[in-house]
Amino acid sequence: MVKIEPSPGRAQVVETVDGVLIRIPSRRHGCAMAFLGFWLLGWAAGEAFAVWAVLNGGTPLGPRLFVLVWLCGWTVGGFFALRAWLWMLVGREMVLVNGAILAIKRDIFGLGRVREYDWSAVANLRAAPPTGDGQKRLGAISLGASEGAIAFDYGARTWRFGSDLDEAEAAQLVALILDRYPPAKPGKESREL
Repeated sequence: MVKIEPSPGRAQVVETVDGVLIRIPSRRHGCAMAFLGFWLLGWAAGEAFAVWAVLNGGTPLGPRLFVLVWLCGWTVGGFFALRAWLWMLVGREMVLVNGAILAIKRDIFGLGRVREYDWSAVANLRAAPPTGDGQKRLGAISLGASEGAIAFDYGARTWRFGSDLDEAEAAQLVALILDRYPPAKPGKESREL
């Protein structure tokens, strides 16, 4: 018989003067990290060779132009692969809630865009496991897409955060946020139509 201990979860919750700060580290996908690491080594070699071919005066103009166009696509692909690898290696989601705003940042080495939402317009905050398959979610998360286990409605759109959180941990975080900052109650306005 093996006794299983309860999981403490991955997210760190910190009470700050600015509100509740939740840090969610990215999940480490070992096989994908190893594959992308090796792929990036090959990518760097291909990038160096292509740059040399473009700058080498002995190569005819036609092939150099072809390599230059190829190099542009190769560079863009390498950027996305590097971003995905860095996300798995050191990425984290930073979520700040303080009763006035809900701010979400997907952070890699301190870099990343902050998306800020007016807390009074946030509705139906809930644990909502992603619907896509695992491979699709991995690609979406690594590209910074808004796939996650926590969802909320904001106007006529649904937004998500908490990438790769388990359903139980997502529910705990939602309960913590709603306990600390209950949703605004709609006013009792009566209107005649």
